[in-house]
Amino acid sequence: KFEIVFNPNPSKIFLGDLFFFFSNSNRKIHQQKYEIYSSFFLKLISKEIKLPESEKHELKIYSNFFKKIFTKEMLNGHLLNNPENSFSGSKVSLPQTISNNKYVVFSFFSGNIRKDWPLDRYVEIVKLVQKSGYKCVIVGLENEYEIVSRHLDQVSNIINLCGKTNLSEVLKIIQNSRFIISNDTAIAHMAKIYNKDFVCILSGVDFGKYFPYGDESNNQIIIHKKNWECFNCNW
Repeated sequence: KFEIVFNPNPSKIFLGDLFFFFSNSNRKIHQQKYEIYSSFFLKLISKEIKLPESEKHELKIYSNFFKKIFTKEMLNGHLLNNPENSFSGSKVSLPQTISNNKYVVFSFFSGNIRKDWPLDRYVEIVKLVQKSGYKCVIVGLENEYEIVSRHLDQVSNIINLCGKTNLSEVLKIIQNSRFIISNDTAIAHMAKIYNKDFVCILSGVDFGKYFPYGDESNNQIIIHKKNWECFNCNW
C-alpha cells in the first residue's frame, strides 16, 4: 500500500484518472480538473491543488503543483528523509564508438503518430549530418528498432540504440552529444535540461503547452504555417 499517490496531470485522461481514483493509498493528491466527475469519485481524493490561472505551459503547471506539495505535505514528513526513497542512477557504460562526443542524437518518434514528423524527412537530415563527419545516434523504444533499421540501412555512421538503453544511459548520451534533433517528446526536454543545442519539431496543435519554453530569449521559433485550421486546436 502506498502512503501518497500524486496525479499532477491537468489533462483529463479517463483511464489514468481511474487508476488514480482507485489506487491503494492512504492519500490521493491531484491538480484541479475533476469537475466533470461525480461526487462519488471526488470523495476518494484527499487534497486538491488549484491550477494557476491563465497558465498554459505544462512545466509551470507541474511546478505549481509540486511546490505546494513539497512545502505543505512533505518537507516536514518522513518521505524526503527516508533513504529508501532516494534515487541512484545506474553506472553507464557507453559504446566506445560514441564516447568521443562527436555525434548527433535523433529521436524520430513521439509516441503519438499525429505529432510525428515524417520519417523520410528525418532520413534526409541524417544524411546531411553524416556528410559533416558526425555519427548519428538514434534513441527510442524497442518497437522502433526495426523501423529505424529499415529506413537507415543504406546510411553509414548510424548507431541505432532504440530499445538498447535505460533512462540513465539516454541522459548520459544526450549530455555528451554535440546536438539533438527530436520530435516533441521527452528527449527534447532532456536536451533542454542539459542546456544542449537542439531542434524540436512541433506539430503546432498544442503550441506553447510543452514547447517552446516561452520565458527565454534564446529560443529561435520558426512557424511554417500558423493560419492552418488546427493550429493550437489541442485536438
